[in-house]
Amino acid sequence: MQSEAHVPWFRVVFEMTDGSLMEFQMQQGDFRELEKGDRGMLTYQGNRYICYQKYKFKSEAQEEEKC
Repeated sequence: MQSEAHVPWFRVVFEMTDGSLMEFQMQQGDFRELEKGDRGMLTYQGNRYICYQKYKFKSEAQEEEKC
């Protein structure tokens, strides 16, 4: 029987466009992609983080892209 490797989880707080804060847990790979102050499209269901796509340019904020 193989043991599963420990995968660390991180708690991350996102500031929504209305100023409210939402906290999610995510795995290390997703966490490493984030930088404080990033802007992008957050996809979630209830309190479950699904994905985050960072905007490369300010103009991208107007585009509707899905992860």
